[in-house]
Amino acid sequence: MKTALTFFLYILLLLGAGVLCPAEEIAYFSPASVLLFAQALLHDGDYARAAGEYQRYLILAPGAVDRDAVLLQIGDCYRLGTQPSEALHYYHRYVAEYPNGPLASKAQLLIAAIYFDQNDYHQSLATLTQLQSTDEETRTRQELLCTANYLRLRQWEKAQAQLQDIPAGDTPLLKEAQSLRKLAQEGKRAHGKSPLLAAIMSAVLPGSGKVYAGRAIDGATTLLTLALTGWQAYRGFNDDGSHSVRGWLYGTMFVTFYAGNIYGSAVAVKISNETLAKKMAGKVRLDVTLAW
Repeated sequence: MKTALTFFLYILLLLGAGVLCPAEEIAYFSPASVLLFAQALLHDGDYARAAGEYQRYLILAPGAVDRDAVLLQIGDCYRLGTQPSEALHYYHRYVAEYPNGPLASKAQLLIAAIYFDQNDYHQSLATLTQLQSTDEETRTRQELLCTANYLRLRQWEKAQAQLQDIPAGDTPLLKEAQSLRKLAQEGKRAHGKSPLLAAIMSAVLPGSGKVYAGRAIDGATTLLTLALTGWQAYRGFNDDGSHSVRGWLYGTMFVTFYAGNIYGSAVAVKISNETLAKKMAGKVRLDVTLAW
């Protein structure tokens, strides 16, 4: 409905111009008119049609002075219209044709952002390393996107190092930097528990390593199981001597559970670390970084 209204208003504008200008001077399908219509469609959110009109404009005006900006707008249309492959094509095309253009840094940032959204973090970082900009805002966006990639890769130290030169502040970008810095700290702490310490704790007091890993019920169950099997083994050997079948049966169970308790505590800490790290990495968002 909004698109139809936009088109209707566009036609009225052209017809209104006809009242003031001779009919022969009206160029409904001139490059300028096509460009105006493409901009209206983009503003209206009709990204697919806007991309088509921008492409038509480039055909009608191959030597247009704003060709570089239009290439980037076509990429924006496809990106906003959730066609990342097409968006990448036009952003790459811009960088190839205008490597020193005024919007080259923005194009590279958007390329890196699309790779980030596609979970291709290494390719995103590789793109960012090629970005050379002296503009402070662009540099900040670059640092934040690098940090987000490191966080998704769970490389907490690198993420923290990436942010060390960004000051605190009240601007949206600086607030986002603070949010990413907090996630890096939380992620690093999530990897702070030691599987070796958990194993030692469970060797001394069965179940305590699992409590350390955050599995209190599992730890209590382990302690109770070992206590019962150990007691039954003691009673068997105490009542029937070294040939006690019950003693050997429960004794074997006790040793097996005890060894499993030590190994399981170390594994539980590793799983806990991995789960928390994934949770921290999953919180990474870039709602502000790439908003122009």
